[in-house]
Amino acid sequence: MQVQRLISNGTRVLYKVATNCNQKVVSQLQPSLCRVIPLTCRTMATQIPLDPMCKKPVYHPKKGDLIYAGPSNTTVFLCKAVSLGTCVLSAALQPYLYMIGDTLPVPLLVAGMGSLGFFMFGTTALMHFVTKRYITYIYFNRKNKSFTAGRFTFFLRNKEMEYTTKDVVVPDVAGILQH
Repeated sequence: MQVQRLISNGTRVLYKVATNCNQKVVSQLQPSLCRVIPLTCRTMATQIPLDPMCKKPVYHPKKGDLIYAGPSNTTVFLCKAVSLGTCVLSAALQPYLYMIGDTLPVPLLVAGMGSLGFFMFGTTALMHFVTKRYITYIYFNRKNKSFTAGRFTFFLRNKEMEYTTKDVVVPDVAGILQH
């Protein structure tokens, strides 16, 4: 594939994109000036547009076409990030609170540390339980008739599941965050 571009000094540059996706050959219309520039698997001619809602490509070569983008992706991500951040922060402050707790009576220390432990781990686990089935995006591959759905894990990583229409079982009762 060849792409011509006019650079700032008025010289035409011919880009020849190599097939191994690791380099591109640039020549300035004179064969003696050819040089190889490293490339990170992106070509200048193939810019795929992003979906404005979920910032995912509208088309993916392996997954197919983007058919669904969750309307609350940012809200779910930020809620889980704040919950996980406060869990980590309170776990980091736990030794300091134990040192301060030496002066308190034992029942008050047990009640205080128990409630702190519940809010530290309980709210994060509850947030994950509520949002673990929230689908952030779905791609549909027309060639092999398969879907690829993405969701957030406990540590805010993106997890993908691939399935077909035969694998889908519709429950009798709708769950939380299901339309």
